[in-house]
Amino acid sequence: MRTERAAPLIAIALLTAAIGCGLGGNIGPSATGGGHSNTINIVAQSGGYGSGSYTFAPTPDTVAIGSVVTWVFGGVQHNVTFNSPPDTISNIPASMNASIGRTPAIAGTYNYTCTIHNFSGVLVAK
Repeated sequence: MRTERAAPLIAIALLTAAIGCGLGGNIGPSATGGGHSNTINIVAQSGGYGSGSYTFAPTPDTVAIGSVVTWVFGGVQHNVTFNSPPDTISNIPASMNASIGRTPAIAGTYNYTCTIHNFSGVLVAK
């Protein structure tokens, strides 16, 4: 009987882990460990809405100077505000269900924030 009750819980745990690791997405090695990807996804964390319930993935992200980096926005509205970047780069206005690209032209660290939900990411251009 215990095995029969545990099976659904194990399946849920495995599915949750797969989603948290970016199953089906191009987000690099891990959602928090950084990576090398020209696509940055917004990942919902468990615990509901509010501060800390989303992350950019991968972050930090390292890309080549002059390459287009695309932020992928799902069904929840987010934005990207660059904080003191080494180069002029346009903020991304509140968006949902869209993919929007920006191109870092100068080497350096581009810190950015979703000011709607108060979570941050880092883009390193080399």
